[in-house]
Amino acid sequence: MSSTAPLNKTVDYLHQLRGSILPIDAVAYSQRHGHILTVDAQALRLWSMRKELAMVPRAPGSAMPVALHRLEDIDIYLLVLGGTKAPESGDSNGGEGEGAGDAVIDVGLVKMLSPSMGVLAEFRPHAPGVTMVAAAVHQRAGALITSGSDGELRVWAVKASGGGDMGMGSMASPGGSSSMHSGSAGEPKKVVVS
Repeated sequence: MSSTAPLNKTVDYLHQLRGSILPIDAVAYSQRHGHILTVDAQALRLWSMRKELAMVPRAPGSAMPVALHRLEDIDIYLLVLGGTKAPESGDSNGGEGEGAGDAVIDVGLVKMLSPSMGVLAEFRPHAPGVTMVAAAVHQRAGALITSGSDGELRVWAVKASGGGDMGMGSMASPGGSSSMHSGSAGEPKKVVVS
């Protein structure tokens, strides 16, 4: 019988980023840019390792994120949205209380975002009415794997048309007029899902 020495790994607390007062629903890290992208009920927020850099408001009634992933090779984020409404500021019951009958937008969509948080493209990986429940990425294959309430597991190839990276575009600024539901990012390349 062979014995193995226990792994001697430690985790050190570095610091806390301050800015959003809302709970963060999803987070992804860009190794290429050294940025952190977060999603809360009201906004997408781009951070350096020290401070908030930019913010893009989310549309009222936006669906809660299921996942937020990063595909480094083509320089995009993938925001996977579920079927429930993001809670309003101060609403701790997940949007189930007053106003819960309001329409939820972006249900079951995957939004492909540039490094500057502009929406490059979006698609619905499952049939309308199917709630997204989980998602993962395969970095080397450039693939998104989605799972819906229909029990189906689907694999999607995501690539930039025209080759190359997606480009930085113009950085969104706090209080800017662009928002996630605008669908217009002004980015130079298109994203293809097959």
